[in-house]
Amino acid sequence: MYCCLIENVLTLFVEKLNNIIENYPPELKLLLICCGSERWKAKDLIVNFNWETFLQLVKRHRVIPYIYQFGLHNSGFFPVEIQKLINETQKVNTQRMLWLAGEMLRLQNLFTVNEIKNVPIKGPALAYQLYNNSGMRNSMDLDFLVYAKDLDAVSTLMINEGYKQIKPDFALSPRQKKAHITLIHHYYFKHQKTGLLVEIHWKLVTPPSLFLYSENLFFESLQPTKQFPVIKPELLLHYLIVHGSMHRWYKLFWLKDIDELFRRNLIFDFDYFNKLTVLFRAERMINQSLVLSELLFNTPMPSTLKPKVYSQKLIFIAIKTIQTPEEKLHERTLERVRRFFYIVRLKSGLNHFVSCIKAPGTNYLDWKTLPLPDSLFFMYYPLRPFLWFWSVFIKKIKSA
Repeated sequence: MYCCLIENVLTLFVEKLNNIIENYPPELKLLLICCGSERWKAKDLIVNFNWETFLQLVKRHRVIPYIYQFGLHNSGFFPVEIQKLINETQKVNTQRMLWLAGEMLRLQNLFTVNEIKNVPIKGPALAYQLYNNSGMRNSMDLDFLVYAKDLDAVSTLMINEGYKQIKPDFALSPRQKKAHITLIHHYYFKHQKTGLLVEIHWKLVTPPSLFLYSENLFFESLQPTKQFPVIKPELLLHYLIVHGSMHRWYKLFWLKDIDELFRRNLIFDFDYFNKLTVLFRAERMINQSLVLSELLFNTPMPSTLKPKVYSQKLIFIAIKTIQTPEEKLHERTLERVRRFFYIVRLKSGLNHFVSCIKAPGTNYLDWKTLPLPDSLFFMYYPLRPFLWFWSVFIKKIKSA
């Protein structure tokens, strides 16, 4: 009786998800087909089709390599002008990714020569590990993981290489620096000539409770290759899931990376992956991502990984977020509050809740808006709501 009830609830849940997906606009459905979905037939979607909307979605979800590949395997499907634009965009993407790969290798070697342990993450490094082809991903910047103790040395090297720190874009006091390293997980650098952005991480995510113990595992799991050192696929999958989950999967290329990892990686230790799941207490994020990947891309995965308990609210949020306008997701008003409660939902436990509360406690924007001496640094916490209101509303009104 109980098992039948659970089965009926899950059936209704999946039906609701499928109804939402079936109501996606045709432009988003075609984009999903180009990325591997078999839910619809492409030729049935292009009646009353808006190609401009389609191209905007391609850019938003950063999936131009898949659109290009679809065009290669379905010659004549796209209108001539659209196909030409796709080809030109992918050519630019491939050239840019090759350039990014070269700079990532150069910086990696620079750090290594200066005895700074580092892990190149995402970007070209991930492209080579998943696809063995840098052109099969679309990256906006470069990311490195280093130890917090090496941050000063890394900053000096970056400045000497022509980069300028832009977030924070001012010198931090000792107390501010300590708080920034505790509350935030990266510095931003921008090359003064090329404009290239580089993120230097000492933690992989904020709040850190989403991915506890992971940084040391990243350093320990590195395996050298001819291109970039690679991360154990089981650990990499966890990182891709945590990263995508915290962003509500609003870009489809994050989910497509997970699909590709399952399809391409023949050596995968599922027992080790499950042990990591227990260590990270990541069951809700795992369930969310695997359900999404299977629903949208029919991702092949062993039955031992298929979730038995569904985080229904989390899955609904992601399914809807995929089609939510990107500018709405970045609003610094009620959307920030929604995202906070969403992040809280990703894991159970008091420690995670406390970590979420601490994360937005104060930041470098507060310190720039209202400079205080270190002796009064504690005042930033009670002043946080007022400083946030000032930056979101009053400052915006004054600049209008």
